[in-house]
Amino acid sequence: MLHAPDTGFPRPRRVEAETIQELVRAAEELGGEGIVVLFPGETYLGFPWWNYMLKIKNRRYVLQSLLGAAEVDEATRRSMYRRIARLAAAGRIDDLLPLLEGTPFASFASRYREEYRKLVKAYTRLSEALRAAAARHGEEKVRNYLRWNLAMASLADSLEQILENPEAAASHAVREKLLAKGGPEALLNALQRYRRRIEAVAREIAEKL
Repeated sequence: MLHAPDTGFPRPRRVEAETIQELVRAAEELGGEGIVVLFPGETYLGFPWWNYMLKIKNRRYVLQSLLGAAEVDEATRRSMYRRIARLAAAGRIDDLLPLLEGTPFASFASRYREEYRKLVKAYTRLSEALRAAAARHGEEKVRNYLRWNLAMASLADSLEQILENPEAAASHAVREKLLAKGGPEALLNALQRYRRRIEAVAREIAEKL
């Protein structure tokens, strides 16, 4: 009798599910690369069931694969920094940080998260100043002041969003303005410069309008 050699890898396990959502959860719980989904009994024009296979990869495995590639590939590494910045702006960075421990990206992710939180606070102060100014002078005058006196057309165009949801406005600004290609320091510096500009605008609005 032949025996398969022990490779040190875990043996495949079988799970059954009724929905894709159950399979996604199984891929996360089982670990490894993920799971291969088979649809037994399915055929099409005489082709066998293996044409009806779906691979669902474990998110940790996908991330680690990207990190491994990023260690040797400059383009992928820079792409990972921008992805981390996008996740910070989307409010999902806390879920990512544990997966980044021990990687070259951990320090950047923590620093970017803290800088982004400062930007959200700056937008919140700006929203408060704009709301008070709009109550005194009307939104149109505030919008014109942003556009013509402060040369901040982007803020003028997003005035309603800043007033209603400053955190969403900060997120939008990061994703639209601050993710140009560059290394980690370029991304952090861009975020810091923009945050200081927002703080200065908030002060001027509060003092002069």
